[in-house]
Amino acid sequence: MKSRIFFHFILLIFLIFLTFFTPPIVNNKIGTIYEDPLSDIKTSGLAGRFECYTPQVLADFENNIHTIWTFSEEYDIYIDQKFILEYTKKPVNSTRWVDIKTLHTPTEDVFRDADFVVDKKENLHLVWRESLEYRKVFYRCWNASKNKWNPIEIISDFKEPGSDEPKLLVDDSLTVHVVWSDWSNISGEMYEPNLLYRCRYNNHESWQPIEILTLETNASSRKNPTMTFDNDLNIAVAWIENTELVFKLRYNNNGSWTNSSIISGGNCEHPSIACDAANNLHFTWMEGSEVNYAKYIRNTKQISHRKVFEGSHVNNPTMVLDQYENVHIAWEWRLGNDIDIWYRYKNAASETWGNTEIVSKESTSHSINPSISVGTNDILHFVWSDATDYNQVDYDYDIFYQSKNLTSGEWSTTIVLTSGIKYDTAVQQFISILVFCILLGSSLVILIISPAIIIIRKRKNIINKRNL
Repeated sequence: MKSRIFFHFILLIFLIFLTFFTPPIVNNKIGTIYEDPLSDIKTSGLAGRFECYTPQVLADFENNIHTIWTFSEEYDIYIDQKFILEYTKKPVNSTRWVDIKTLHTPTEDVFRDADFVVDKKENLHLVWRESLEYRKVFYRCWNASKNKWNPIEIISDFKEPGSDEPKLLVDDSLTVHVVWSDWSNISGEMYEPNLLYRCRYNNHESWQPIEILTLETNASSRKNPTMTFDNDLNIAVAWIENTELVFKLRYNNNGSWTNSSIISGGNCEHPSIACDAANNLHFTWMEGSEVNYAKYIRNTKQISHRKVFEGSHVNNPTMVLDQYENVHIAWEWRLGNDIDIWYRYKNAASETWGNTEIVSKESTSHSINPSISVGTNDILHFVWSDATDYNQVDYDYDIFYQSKNLTSGEWSTTIVLTSGIKYDTAVQQFISILVFCILLGSSLVILIISPAIIIIRKRKNIINKRNL
């Protein structure tokens, strides 16, 4: 009996040591903005419709891959749905993706337009639009050195019609730049759409005053802002003004803005912008049934246009430049009853375009919302939202991932990032604590009962001896 008591005592000490001195089951750095650890249980792949939309992919300075998307449970197609912002990452030397993390769970059902950047110190920056009484732009940063979230900050708060489509950049000095479209009467003249800009320098705690980028012209619509840096950290912002694709520059040395210039005067939508080593600007956009591309030479202000693809029902073109200044463009195209993700590239050295390729060749249903990024290791990354019945439970939208090795030209096998339940670290810790409590309780019960049993048995032996 003494050996049994000793065994349970050792087990108790071991469990206590395991709880207090063992790291969490999954040592992910990214946590939740709002503490809602159980929300990740409702991940695509369960019975019923669970939709994942608008993914974005980013290869950081070390070629780690980061992906965010919005997730919702479809309650009713005629009412607003609740969207949750989710995240996963694949380290550059790893073969697996980390478990899905919930980055943001809004208090209302009107969360949209998330954008993110990972800076050179591995801080993750987020912007999004959320509406309570009116639409605001919010910002938050995951501080990698302190391993925690900074407080949520409001970028726009006019108590008026609202802010939309925020876009985010962070430069090498860790200055944060945000641009968005806004219907608020900030100019004091009338309620009209404007493009607004705000920044915060790394050595300042407060945001700089809001700047209006679109005072020199009048327009009934300004939307779809996108921006990039050049090599001098000047900012180029492009957007759709009425139906035209326009852009302007912000000079880094004095913060002044140029007047806007027109890239295309057609029926333009969904622009994307990039900059090469010579500070020339590259654009792609949708114009009617075409995916278009243009190159703007900064020194001569010459613009060259190219029709990349033409077909009915094209949508959502996106673009990235690799380290050799080759241009990579992806878009969605409906062919018959199916929508797929398509891709084409331009060789910078020969100024020639390659053949059009299909990315979502393993998909059997609608593939939408492509996003692409390229690392310095010459791997091109694609993510998109796909309605393929992957888990044979329902035709919900999952997030698909595929890559292309630009050196060998080989494509990877498609991976479904949102297949099955992925527990948040907080959930896993809760399960660990629950298991620990059960084991601890059992050990304590045995530890307490064992001496009692010994005493009872000794008394029985004494009584039996007396009866003899």
